[in-house]
Amino acid sequence: HQPVSTQVAFGRLPDLVYQRVVDTFAKRHHVRLWRSSLLWNGQSVWIAAATRDIGVRLSAAHRGFTHRTDPEIDDERNVLVEDLQVSGGVQALSLVPSINSVHEYFAGKVRSDGRVAVIVLAPRPQNGIRFGRY
Repeated sequence: HQPVSTQVAFGRLPDLVYQRVVDTFAKRHHVRLWRSSLLWNGQSVWIAAATRDIGVRLSAAHRGFTHRTDPEIDDERNVLVEDLQVSGGVQALSLVPSINSVHEYFAGKVRSDGRVAVIVLAPRPQNGIRFGRY
């Protein structure tokens, strides 16, 4: 229920936003999800962006505090994938090269191997764990 910065994909805000506080307000995991207009095997395709806040800083632009995001963005992708796998929620997984370079957008502010996780979710978690708020 804490504020989350605005991120836009497809020219609009996310359809869903989840966050998980680690041990303090300054450290949080975020996942933002957008439903795309694409279909795969008759199923909706969702696009997700996962980030991890690693601290806070004073921002003149925001006239207050803002979070610092971990520049190692692949680490958070891997955390999200592993959480889904542990829950039994992954039917299929591939790490594929992105069609767009993350470096084009963030000019050295983040580090990435340039791959994205493509996940087919299981119909329901296999070990009885129910998905809740991330």
